[in-house]
Amino acid sequence: MFSGRLQDEFGHGWVIIPSAVVLGVTMFALSQVQSREMLLFLAVAYGLANGALLPGLQALTLGSVDMSARTEATASIFNSFDLGIGVGSTLMGIVALRVGSYSAIYVAAAFIAAVLLGVYTVRYTLRR
Repeated sequence: MFSGRLQDEFGHGWVIIPSAVVLGVTMFALSQVQSREMLLFLAVAYGLANGALLPGLQALTLGSVDMSARTEATASIFNSFDLGIGVGSTLMGIVALRVGSYSAIYVAAAFIAAVLLGVYTVRYTLRR
């Protein structure tokens, strides 16, 4: 609810950029976590960021298509999300096996969040 109001008032960058930063930071921090308390804190931070990011990206996408294409756009968003979970978990398992460290997948996930942030910044912020 809070992120939707923030996006409506100030634009999608106010939701997507901080959410991507928090996702990246939490993923990298998970690669270094040493305590149960820190794990719990990072889980909450990740959940809040992810819970703001997906609706933010959905609103951005739906705002960029005609009204007649919104059904297809919504289906594409959720299919891509599901595909990312399926393919991503498989690839991350391969990374963990090859590197020999489970914490490497969190570093890789932080890198993916940085790529998201970079693509978003170039596409929507720098082009203005």
